[in-house]
Amino acid sequence: ISVSVSDVSILGELSNPQYGDVKYIPYTYRINSAKEVEFEDGNYNIPVSGSTVGARTITVVYVKATYGSEGWVVDKEATYSKTGIVNVEAKPVENPGGGSGDYDYDDDDDDYDLSVNTSTITSDNTGANPVETTVKTDTNGDTTATVKLESNDVARNVNINRLDEQAQAVIKQEFVFKLTAGNGVIPKNTTIEISKVVTGKDYNNAKEVTKYVASKIAVFDINLVNQNDVKIQPNGKLSITTDLPTKFNPANVAVFRLSSDGKSYVELPTTVAGGKITFETDHFSVYVIAEKSATTVNSPKTGDSHALPMMLFIMMISAGALLITYKRFRV
Repeated sequence: ISVSVSDVSILGELSNPQYGDVKYIPYTYRINSAKEVEFEDGNYNIPVSGSTVGARTITVVYVKATYGSEGWVVDKEATYSKTGIVNVEAKPVENPGGGSGDYDYDDDDDDYDLSVNTSTITSDNTGANPVETTVKTDTNGDTTATVKLESNDVARNVNINRLDEQAQAVIKQEFVFKLTAGNGVIPKNTTIEISKVVTGKDYNNAKEVTKYVASKIAVFDINLVNQNDVKIQPNGKLSITTDLPTKFNPANVAVFRLSSDGKSYVELPTTVAGGKITFETDHFSVYVIAEKSATTVNSPKTGDSHALPMMLFIMMISAGALLITYKRFRV
């Protein structure tokens, strides 16, 4: 059994490449949690052994290649990975040759196609390239990770000039995320993956759900991935620190975590100091760093159970005062 993967390029086949053209080519792959294997030149087929029936998790890592005066130059530090599942099942051989129990291993009709095009190369079409790094664990079991999102690192299929003003500002700024967690919060051999979200469904949801409370937003997709390339959640609270978006007012900044359907949010506890913002969370999802609008800054916070009874009390008194005034006027 084999699974084929394809080149990824901004200009299709790039039969006549021009200076500055970019394409992504398959570089390594791994099956389940096995060691990464490098592709041979021109051979983009992954052999899948049928020795054990079941699912195979296949991860292909692509590297960035840029066309210059010396031809295609590969940058092995600029990578993009894509994960898929291939199901392997055993089927009886048509002509067993007299031996009972002979089986031929084959894949079923639900094969995962690892061919990638420019519209799907980014994670959930966020508009920017995801960056991932392995979480480090010290001798005490505490974990740390640093992820750097470069400036102007836009996806190949996105025209930065067509993004809205807020999205352009996020793309043009460099953000460094630092994660710290206590013992047992994040399992070993875990990867953190972060990307700027400047287009697509998640970005539109973030704009819609915060439009009455925020005057500016910067959106990020943050995920934990285990050694089997499955997204997981932490086992407790952890801390994340990153840069304040350019021109955001530090006094009015908040962090929102979007719900899975993108229709609501939770405001997280935050601190701001030295051009950095720090927040705590126990769940990874899409996050919004927001500058609150002027009307929101002085309003009761979402979920403030103490403010609501007082507001109702004031409204009842006001209504009573209006009624008394009206009756006195009628007399």
